[in-house]
Amino acid sequence: MVTVGVMVVSWTKPAEADRYYRSLDPLPDSLQSANHQLHGRILDFTRNHGQDRRIWSYALGSRRDLYVYLPPNYSKASVYPVIVYLHGLWNDEQEFLGVAHYFDQAILRGKLPPCIIVAPDGRTDECGGRVCPHSFFINGRAGDFQDWVLKDALGFVASRFPIMPDGEYHALIGVSLGGFGAFNTAIKYRHQFRFVAGILAPLNIRWMSEQGDPRACFDPFNWGWRNSLLDGKEVLGCLAHGLIKIRVEEIYHPVFGNDCYAIVCAGMENPIELIDRYRLQPGQLEMFIGYGGRDEFNFNAQAESFIYYARSRGLRPRVHVDRLGTHSDATVQRILPIAIEWLGERMKAYGVIFGVRPGARELPPADGPASESASEPKSSPQSAPTKPDRLPDPETITTPNTAPASPTFPPSRYGSPLRSGRWYRNTPK
Repeated sequence: MVTVGVMVVSWTKPAEADRYYRSLDPLPDSLQSANHQLHGRILDFTRNHGQDRRIWSYALGSRRDLYVYLPPNYSKASVYPVIVYLHGLWNDEQEFLGVAHYFDQAILRGKLPPCIIVAPDGRTDECGGRVCPHSFFINGRAGDFQDWVLKDALGFVASRFPIMPDGEYHALIGVSLGGFGAFNTAIKYRHQFRFVAGILAPLNIRWMSEQGDPRACFDPFNWGWRNSLLDGKEVLGCLAHGLIKIRVEEIYHPVFGNDCYAIVCAGMENPIELIDRYRLQPGQLEMFIGYGGRDEFNFNAQAESFIYYARSRGLRPRVHVDRLGTHSDATVQRILPIAIEWLGERMKAYGVIFGVRPGARELPPADGPASESASEPKSSPQSAPTKPDRLPDPETITTPNTAPASPTFPPSRYGSPLRSGRWYRNTPK
């Protein structure tokens, strides 16, 4: 009986193993499977599906992967807002294939304006260990990944697709370490992005208690600051009931370094410290923060410290807490639809009008009837005020005849690829 059982396994197991392996391997039809359940379409600029369609990155000096989502009923005659989706730890740009249907369904239900979504790759090229290092989407020792997103990826999309040029129509959404990069980029370049959402994001990587415990729960009366990243064996998080331990040398060292200057580099990019360094004022940036109450990396304490500090500066981020959520894909899939719905509400509040080219035609009066024909004469400014091109910030209370003061932004090293007039060339030097 034992021999027969062994013979049966020997004949059936290879086929089952082969089928299981193929289901996990990125096959050429994985993109087709993702597009099959969408009313929009995902365009492939990667090497994940049989052909190398990657675009050239001048910032990194190599070809990089990129997905671009086009909404239902896409037309080149219209213009669209832009959402940049930044993936998390252990993933690459293919993470977007599993969450694109949330954006697609929100657009169909009218919860989100039709928009173009950009999903770039944020992994470094050093993938020798068990964890492929994540770039945090910043300009660090692993490379200028922030320039790759802002200049190369967005520049490529702006040169090929009709997108709205102003920052009021652009948003950043990041998951895990991608959320770190989303907030880092949005605070630095808030003249290019009005909205930012971070899910399970480490927003204060220097958090620890006064006793030096980075795993401590958040307490505003027991608040310290991490001052070293030298101990590469320090455990950041434990997965699978403690069987898998993620250490500092796997997450922080590839990006910030392993010397005494590493903590300085981390502090210069830490989102909570950028609030004061870049003088973030109320009304300049719309923020959404979602985190799980049982995060294995203690990112919930980091998020709570960021929220506390932001509110002390007059900022009002929208917060969603999944009390039983862990640092997992299941938690992300519960929070992401809420973040998308929030983004759609805020875009509508700021007057994001799909299909209207700025300057191409005037907007209708704010209090005029919806059925007014184009042949009727326009009313004078004294009789009916027109809708301004740029709505005032919801945080600012202004009189009806007074325009809100435009905020002054700190000088930036990099120009906006969406405002610059240079033609993007997708060819290496």
